[in-house]
Amino acid sequence: MNRKKWYEKLGVLLLGLLIALTDMTSSGYGAKKQLTAVYLKQCDSEYQVRFVCSGTVRIGSIWVTNPYRLIIYIRDAVLAIQQKEFYPEEGPIRRLRIGMLTEDPPIVRAVLRFDQPEKYLVENEGNVVVAKIACEKGKTSTRSEKGKMVWDSTGRISLDYRKVELADVLRLLSRQNNVNIVAGPDVKDTVTVSLRNVTLKEALDNILLASGYDYVVDGNVIMVKPLEKEIPGATQTKVYHLKYIDATNLLHVIRDVISDKALVKVFQADFYSRGDEGGKVQPRGGEQQDLRRSSTLIVTDNAENIQRIDQLVQQLDVPVPQIMIESKLVELAPIDQDRLGIDWDKTINATLLFEDILPSGAKKMYSILNTDLKGRGQWRFGHLTADEFSAALEFLRQNTDSKLISNPRILGMDNQPCQISVGTTFPVPQINRGLAGQGDIVTFQYKDVNIQLNVTPHVVEGKKIIMHVNPVIEEVTGEVVVDINRAPITSKRTVSTVVTVKDGETIVIGGMIKEKKVTVVNKVWLLGDIPLLGMLFRHREVEKKQTDLIIFITPHILTE
Repeated sequence: MNRKKWYEKLGVLLLGLLIALTDMTSSGYGAKKQLTAVYLKQCDSEYQVRFVCSGTVRIGSIWVTNPYRLIIYIRDAVLAIQQKEFYPEEGPIRRLRIGMLTEDPPIVRAVLRFDQPEKYLVENEGNVVVAKIACEKGKTSTRSEKGKMVWDSTGRISLDYRKVELADVLRLLSRQNNVNIVAGPDVKDTVTVSLRNVTLKEALDNILLASGYDYVVDGNVIMVKPLEKEIPGATQTKVYHLKYIDATNLLHVIRDVISDKALVKVFQADFYSRGDEGGKVQPRGGEQQDLRRSSTLIVTDNAENIQRIDQLVQQLDVPVPQIMIESKLVELAPIDQDRLGIDWDKTINATLLFEDILPSGAKKMYSILNTDLKGRGQWRFGHLTADEFSAALEFLRQNTDSKLISNPRILGMDNQPCQISVGTTFPVPQINRGLAGQGDIVTFQYKDVNIQLNVTPHVVEGKKIIMHVNPVIEEVTGEVVVDINRAPITSKRTVSTVVTVKDGETIVIGGMIKEKKVTVVNKVWLLGDIPLLGMLFRHREVEKKQTDLIIFITPHILTE
């Protein structure tokens, strides 16, 4: 038996060599042709394999047993198809392999494998080589009687089936295209298909859509399902164009909703504040933030999680309130150095209160304007209605030596910090001593001395505003002189508190008292101006003068 098999292999080899030698010694064999397509077709009493070439070719064939194979040699041809191995679902052929036997001279070898001996005929029909295998009636599968499938040199396919099971068509597409296709028990319809020169995607789109099915690609697996049925775990992609909320902030929220396999991408605009040109977007918990706003979020996840994200977006992507913050910085110099103001209980029915925090933690309230200046200098807070605020300003104008330092306004977003700063920049000289007799080099650094107000408003129900207020008061208290260079001495006071006011009410911050020394010169007219002798007619007196800085903050909620 082994010897017989060895003889068969030797015969196949000798036949191939004989064909090659014939071509090499022949002076007139044709130019190279291309094998461009392979057709497998079931006819009435025979099964055909058709090899389409770009021109007329010469052929040879041999039948081999153990296993049963028909070997076809196509001379003067080279391969121009991508699919070189086939496993037909119909007919007597179990497997078809195509390859190059030799490159020079060009010979294509096709090996058809069978389960049993078959009668065959290989012949030329113009530029088509046809292998015909006889089939007895009744022994051919129903599928083989109803259609064909074709692969050409472009990787496209053609289908021609009548009344076949959809599952069988999918199984054939899976094997011939080397892809994984999974169909559930619901996929059981009968289809009739006639497609020419289409891709696998085009074939699936048309076949499944016409039959009421859909498919989802998950990695390297194609899952087929009815149109109205969701595949558990199947992913979909949705783009959210956000109107109000920042996409980066929303990302932190949906992290608890999305699955581990979800993909989320945030698109950000390149706008940011000039004061932070080197700023980078920081992850959650980072300290550095810039003004770049991201308004587009792309999420790929399963349908259930996408639905949850839809609900979150509807709840969170709502208009953000804007707050107009108006502040007045008023410096008071009282007419009466002992008391500032009058008792409001005797003028109008208003309650203007300041608050002190005692060491024990208890709170002590003071009338805002009936406050003894001596022995104080602590921060005081209170709030006024609109009428009380107007009355307070009028009182200060009439009864004190008041000066409006600044009246800034700023428009801010809900829960976003706002900053108002009013002050002066002082040059501070820096002396670099010269070397080897060179003169000193004087440069300047600049120091800001500001009254700074940091406010973070947050709108709550009932048109109330919770405000985090942080005033920082910095002022010049003196100067230091080195040689002829002067530098300011500054002091700083700061406090932080949280208050709740209604829309339009005013927060009052007072108690920022400072003392200045004022030199007053009294002299006799004309005589006091005489050099040296005028000292007898002049009197110089240094007086201490106290001033109080009061800050009024009025928030207004803006509506669209």
